[in-house]
Amino acid sequence: NHYQSAEEVDLDFYTILTDPGYYLHSTNSRFGINLFGTQINVLRGREKEMSMLMDIYNRVSRFDGVSELVLVSGYSGAGKSALVQNIRDPVQCFGGIFICGKFEQLQEMEPLSAITTMFADLWKDLLKRDKNTFLQIKAAIEES
Repeated sequence: NHYQSAEEVDLDFYTILTDPGYYLHSTNSRFGINLFGTQINVLRGREKEMSMLMDIYNRVSRFDGVSELVLVSGYSGAGKSALVQNIRDPVQCFGGIFICGKFEQLQEMEPLSAITTMFADLWKDLLKRDKNTFLQIKAAIEES
């Protein structure tokens, strides 16, 4: 994660001058850090909430046929989406199905948009799985 040539340094200086938001607010940074030296997409100070969400997943995964719905609420910009998305990789890594939907205030004319998003998320997840797993999940859904 270091510069390999003067051209790379020159390119970054040019980018800073012409598009400062590229490094200030974006995940496009070549090194995964923003201009202030902080890592991008790192959730800080939410260990308690992450632990609680993982505890819920662990509890549900121990009992076949058990499911739970988790609702996360809070002020705009508080990091709810980042918190929820941060749990996706660990759940999927252990073979779990992770789906989420988000109610957007600006989509109030589409009251079921979060549910639609959730089902789209579910189908994307299912299509990534092998055929046997897909068929098992399909049968479980049909049975319930």
